[in-house]
Amino acid sequence: RSLISPTVSVVNNDTVEFTYELTKNAEA
Repeated sequence: RSLISPTVSVVNNDTVEFTYELTKNAEA
């Protein structure tokens, strides 16, 4: 998950936010 967050950030700020929320939900 740590690797995906930064990777997406480079692609788009909107995507990183979505991925971060998705990852948080998956961990919860």
